[in-house]
Amino acid sequence: MIELQDPASRKRFWSLPGGLVEPLEEPKDCACRETLEETGYEITLISEDYPFDYAFKWNTQTYACQGHWFLAQLSKPKPQLVRGEADIRQTLWIPLARVSSLLGYHPPLRNHISNLIGTDLG
Repeated sequence: MIELQDPASRKRFWSLPGGLVEPLEEPKDCACRETLEETGYEITLISEDYPFDYAFKWNTQTYACQGHWFLAQLSKPKPQLVRGEADIRQTLWIPLARVSSLLGYHPPLRNHISNLIGTDLG
């Protein structure tokens, strides 16, 4: 997971890597690219797309997002150096038992992730 800091409110919260799908890019390629850019980890997707529409509050705006979520595994165990991600405060492997509380600020997202991984997160 990644800990983000909102530029306007300065509040910190946890999320999963993500970002905008670039023109001509497939959601699966975006998931791999964003994970690498935000965490330094190269991944291989191991599930089909699990889409989810949700609201995301960032920098005084609320965005209507269409998220594309995937399960993945590490391709390489050691991360690359992450550069240029000023709003990311840290990247950590989080035990599943803690994910529910860290995503508690967004129950619909927490429930979607719970369904994706097949584990009740609360």
